[in-house]
Formats: sequence, C-alpha cells, structure tokens
Amino acid sequence: MPSTPPSSLVKYCSGPAALTILDQRTLRWSAPHLFGDPFELHHATPIDVTAPRLLEILLREALIMLFGPDSPTGRSNKLVNVMARWREEQRFCDEEEASMVLRELLGQIAELQARQVDEYMANWRSYSRTVRIACFAARPDLVRCWQRFADNHAGVALRFDCGADTALPLPRQVTYQATAPTITSLREQIDGLLGRGPAPDSTDFQQKLLRKNRYDHAEQEWRCFDNDRDDPDSDEASWFSDRSFPAHELRAVYFGVRCSEDARAALTQLVRERYPRTLLYQAQPVPGRFELEFVQLRRHGG
Repeated sequence: MPSTPPSSLVKYCSGPAALTILDQRTLRWSAPHLFGDPFELHHATPIDVTAPRLLEILLREALIMLFGPDSPTGRSNKLVNVMARWREEQRFCDEEEASMVLRELLGQIAELQARQVDEYMANWRSYSRTVRIACFAARPDLVRCWQRFADNHAGVALRFDCGADTALPLPRQVTYQATAPTITSLREQIDGLLGRGPAPDSTDFQQKLLRKNRYDHAEQEWRCFDNDRDDPDSDEASWFSDRSFPAHELRAVYFGVRCSEDARAALTQLVRERYPRTLLYQAQPVPGRFELEFVQLRRHGG
C-alpha cells in the first residue's frame, strides 16, 4: 500500500450507480453511519465509560500501587505520586481501611473525569454528524473491490484525479489493524489519569474514521473528508451530499469482466458525449492467476 497519496483514486460501483454518477457528474459523500459497517464509528456509537466504572478501576489500581509487590512507577503523575508516598509512609493498615478513604477521594476524580468524557463525546457526536466521507481504492485492479463493491465484477470502476486543485484534494489512507477502533474506552481514560498514555483529543477524530479490520487490507482504501456543513436534522437525505466533479478529472472507466453489453454500451455512449478526455478499458482475467488486466477500448466507432 502506498505511503503517500496517489495521483488518482478509484470508485468501484455497480453499473446503475456508475450511470448515475456520470449522468449527474456527482459523487456521494456520506455520514459514517450510512456505510452500514457495524465496526464503523459514528454519532450513535456507545461507550462504556461512566463515573462508577471509572471509580472501580481507579480504586483497584490505587490498591495495587499501595499494597502490590512493586513500587509505583511514573511518579511525575500527581495521583501516582500520592499513592507512592502513602505506600512509603505505610499510611493504611490494610486494603479495607484504604478502600474506605480512597473511595471518596477517587470518586471525586472519577466524577470530574466523567464530565470531561461527556464533553469529549459531545464534540465527537457533533463531528461525526457533520463530517461527510467519500471512499475510494488505490488501484483499478483490486479483485476484492470488484467482488465487494462492483457487483461481483458485473459493475464498473471509475478512476478520478486527486490531489491539490481537484475535487478530491486531501485523500487519507485507511490503516488496517487487529483491534476495532473506539471513540474512547475505560482503559484509555484510566491510562490518561495515571499518566500512562495521552488523553483523548478531538484532533484525533478523523483518524478514528481511518481504521478498519486487518482482513480488509486488500481493499487499499483511501477516504476524502468534508466538514464544511451544518448539523443535519432527522431527514435521512441530509446525512449525505452529492458533490460535483469536473469532467476532465474522470481519468478512466473500467468495465468489469461480467459487465453486461447493455450497461457497457450505455456508459460508453455517455462517456463519448460528456467526458472527451476519459479513457475506456475492459477488464479480463490474467490466465492462470487471480489477477486482472485491462485492454483499452476505442472511444469511437463500433
């Protein structure tokens, strides 16, 4: 997978969807929840962070620091430093006595942290309700994309210019990992409180929408983001927008191996009339390999 943005991006789609895109000269940008992926984070994704749960974990961590076999590390953190000092002073006789004192102290910290999480989540919900995303792949020869997004090779792949001064100026690469993304978690919050990791920051919101299952890595996905809009109402149509692109930015159209003659003819006619610079290709299997190659088609004539 390339580490820098490519010069073009590919939209895999069905034949009817390609006709709509080319006829209207628009690409659809959608809110995250419209992707239909249960692992995709969106404005209604729940989290498991509450003040009572924070308190229980904080209390358990504090007791370990006070009575565990090893002295606490990370004393630059205020809370850890207090626990380390109390351990040295043997402030408490046993865990029961310590729990009685710590529950009140840590309860206040947990309540404050829960309020900060509520504010963080309000910012996330605002962001994820207003962001619009257009999804692409890096190349036109990705078999997985033809299967999943282009009607199992009966569809089409549209290749667009991207980068500065195009309708797709800032594509971002999706990363693939073993763990599902989260908005925030109990462990992340506890690690932030104890100085073991960075506190969640709203500047990371976009990155949370660029993490997918490692088993999808063959899709080589790139995403483009648009945040310049108001918070939508309950009307489902307000959760997406169809944005126009210049005709000259459609670099090529690739017909799938199983694309019907009727669909190919209709799309070819449309390209001939409205996209004079766009090249046409027909996909075909590479003999003896699970790969595709493309043959350029004549724009004019039969």
